[in-house]
This record gives sequence, C-alpha cells and structure tokens, in this order.
Amino acid sequence: MDTISIQIRWAAQEDIPARWDLIRVAWDQAYAHIYTSQEIEDVFHNRIEQKNTWQHNRRQVLGSLVAEVDGQVVGTAGLALLRDGDGEVTSLYVHPDWQSKGVGTALWNGCVDALRDHDCSGVQVWVLENAGALAFYRRRGCLLFGEGYYWVGRHTERALCCRLKFKL
Repeated sequence: MDTISIQIRWAAQEDIPARWDLIRVAWDQAYAHIYTSQEIEDVFHNRIEQKNTWQHNRRQVLGSLVAEVDGQVVGTAGLALLRDGDGEVTSLYVHPDWQSKGVGTALWNGCVDALRDHDCSGVQVWVLENAGALAFYRRRGCLLFGEGYYWVGRHTERALCCRLKFKL
C-alpha cells in the first residue's frame, strides 16, 4: 500500500469553497439515514435553523484546520475554546473518497495539538448518537462525557459528548 503525505494546516479564506463542498458530500454520506434529503438541502441553503444544547459553552471560535493531499483539501475540522478550559472539535469531516486512509486521524491529531497549544485541559467533541462517529473518537481515547440534543428545524437528534483529558 502506498503511503500518502497528509498536510494539516489552518484553513485560509480561499479554502472556503473546497471545505463547503467537502462538508456537503460528507453530510450526504454520514447523515442520509438520519435526515431527509430535503432537510440536508435546507441546511446547506440556510433555509432551516440548526441549534444544539452545548453551543453556549463556547467562549471563542479558533477557526478551522484542513487536511491536504497533493494540494487538494480532503478533510476539515473546526475548533473552539470552551468556558471550562477544554477545547472543542466543533466538526470533523473527511471526504468519503479519503476515509480509512489516515486523513481523519491526522486531522484529529492536528486538532489535539492546536488545542494543547492553546493550553486546553482536554478536548470535547459532540457526535450524533446515530451517526456512527462515536467509535472513531473512542479509538482515540475519548470517553463519554455528556449528552444533549441537536436540532435541524423541528427534527431532534440525541447527541453524545466525548472527551479526551490531556495529561499534565
């Protein structure tokens, strides 16, 4: 198997279209069994409200990281600082064509490094209970930490928080 070179860097303004397209494709794959195609379409055209029970804990949005392979954006993750001293991975998406090739792990490691650089005590990430991402975070040492809800319009889904505590 060929090894791929994955570069993790802070996203730039010119990455917005590629990130947007990637997130859309990832949503179509990851959430098609949860949300209707109309709900997903409405999300991406800002025609439906999204909210959750944990966003009030964010004190500062840091920005986004991207994962690049040969100059192509193949993954992206959002980061924020929380009021309790932890950091949060607000989103982490890998293009379906690049899943299971180490991109998600490289992106996760980049997130952890960036949050450690901001002196966070740990990292939290929220996942939809029915989305299947929980196993990815558990394999990286995250433990269940809380639960809440995520709404797309009137559609409510249970969400779980995973946390990785940083060693001092």
